[in-house]
Amino acid sequence: MAKWYAKEIGMLTGVSVRTLHHYDKIGLLKPSLRLSNGYRLYAEADLLKLQQIVALKFFGLKLADIKKLILGKANTIEQLELHRALLNKQVSNLHRAAEMLDAIITDVKNTGSVDWKNIINLIGVYHMTQDLKKTWAGQVYSDNQLKQFAELKQQYTPEQNEAIAQEWVTLIKQVKNNLDQDPKGPIAKQLAQEWIDLTDKYYGSYTELRDATWLAYKHNKIPKAPFDKAMWDFIEAACKAHDIKPKSW
Repeated sequence: MAKWYAKEIGMLTGVSVRTLHHYDKIGLLKPSLRLSNGYRLYAEADLLKLQQIVALKFFGLKLADIKKLILGKANTIEQLELHRALLNKQVSNLHRAAEMLDAIITDVKNTGSVDWKNIINLIGVYHMTQDLKKTWAGQVYSDNQLKQFAELKQQYTPEQNEAIAQEWVTLIKQVKNNLDQDPKGPIAKQLAQEWIDLTDKYYGSYTELRDATWLAYKHNKIPKAPFDKAMWDFIEAACKAHDIKPKSW
């Protein structure tokens, strides 16, 4: 049966002797035989195990996780699937970072200088997008819509957001007080127009996000919505009766 010294097996696998000694020390890969002079001898089974370690390291697994897999103390499929999810997240993060750099490079080419305030805003949008993914928004919006949501939040100051929120509170109260009106009547028409105008005012050019939000409200996918289905149905019926549509529809 073939046996290799540390240097020889290192040459076969591209792993340094120092690394092999470290693997031995942490119990990840112990040689099958240790000579009286301290030299390590590795058998075919050790070579196979080392090849497994090299492969798992290539995919970015930590040595502690590799050790669990090699020793059979972890579910292989489960561990690999978890790491695949981590890699996919890293890919997504790198892709987003590349997009941000593209935007910065284009801005520098056009202006001749770096707008650091804009860079900070871009980073803020990125972090807000990641946070939104952990909320109900992550279940409702696509990645692009989440990005638009974050950009929209960044676009307004806290005072502006509060002012718009108050406009909605006032309008929702008016609609609630007029739910007994005929959706085809003049009062319903006025309320529907105000509703659409305020929607367009808030979302501006983010029409994709606006439409996604419209559908989310329609299908009751937004928790703690500021109005119930009866109110939504009333506005929708009034919009349909008077052919009132958001911009770009």
